[in-house]
Amino acid sequence: MMIVKASKNSEAGNLPSPELIEAMTKYNFSSRVNALSPVSVRLAAYYCTIESTNGNSEYITSKKLDEVASLIGTTKRHLNRILKQWSEEGSIHRAGDHIQILNWEKIRMYSNNVRFE
Repeated sequence: MMIVKASKNSEAGNLPSPELIEAMTKYNFSSRVNALSPVSVRLAAYYCTIESTNGNSEYITSKKLDEVASLIGTTKRHLNRILKQWSEEGSIHRAGDHIQILNWEKIRMYSNNVRFE
């Protein structure tokens, strides 16, 4: 569903440009993902998104955890719980502020193919 502000164009049945429709769809999808997805999915999606820009590096360079928490709409405390769980199951290795992804396939699976744009 798309809601369009009433104007002469919309009253005449003219839709916004395809570019604007695409941008609105992406924004709505990202908002839905952020609002409805569990934090573990959002965190995995965040790491997969930055991984794709880093070229499959073994180590990823990320923002500080409180910045990541703010970006994906949660708290640092919640992220620490998820990272601890992933560390215990062997998906990541964490040393201070550095995170090494040991099992990208598992992180990709956690992300449910969601990516931030």
